[in-house]
Amino acid sequence: MLVVTAISAKGGSGKTTLIQMLASAMLARGGRVHVMDADADQQILEWQAKSTGADFGDLPRLPWPERLTVADAPPTVEALYARLDALDAEGIDLTLIDTRPGEHPDTETLALAADMILVPAVPVQSDFVAALKTLTWIGRMIATLGPEDPAPLYRAVLMNADKRAIDFVTAASDLDRDRARQKLHRQDAEVFDVISTLPLLPTPVAATISLQRMPLTGPLSHVRDIYAQDLRHRLQAGHLTAALEVCHEVLKDIEDLSGAARG
Repeated sequence: MLVVTAISAKGGSGKTTLIQMLASAMLARGGRVHVMDADADQQILEWQAKSTGADFGDLPRLPWPERLTVADAPPTVEALYARLDALDAEGIDLTLIDTRPGEHPDTETLALAADMILVPAVPVQSDFVAALKTLTWIGRMIATLGPEDPAPLYRAVLMNADKRAIDFVTAASDLDRDRARQKLHRQDAEVFDVISTLPLLPTPVAATISLQRMPLTGPLSHVRDIYAQDLRHRLQAGHLTAALEVCHEVLKDIEDLSGAARG
């Protein structure tokens, strides 16, 4: 079982979106997903109810995926590890943990229990500063571990990025980077320069309507299957399929890194 925790020093940075993206990818693959919701607004706990209330017009509703379960995060360290052991024994493939913004001891516990900690990094001044602060915080967390304690991996994820940001951060050469920089305002280039030095997952996440609506409509594969029932909605189903491909790439990035670390 793979365990992933999303954390951020700042609210509204994309933690919950990342959790929902990864859940969507694993569900589309046929895997089993459990989400622990420790966020202050507990959007994940409301996900099914919001999907049920979403407007899909005259399209027939499909049953909520049975392979996705959601619950509050356990209240103690002992209960957390007992829950993780039980989920692993049940055959859960992916456990995702959403956390509240800011530095809290319970968030540190949830982060250190993971195989991978994800930090959303939005390419604007206030958000990338929060990402830097969060990565520093992770370093302090890991420094508290003993020599025999397994340390989680951690990566930032470029979120809500436009094409300019993606071209700059993913440039394959100095020449490509210089070309991308020429298209930027100086202040934007300064922000992107810093973000490109972060330990980033290879796959950036562009801002799309499909991802923005996901908290209200449900996992992407579930919503895609609803729209795919009617050829009149094949364009919408196509947009959802494209967004789901990005989710698969992000999940594969995490699996590749975790697999390499485990040897």
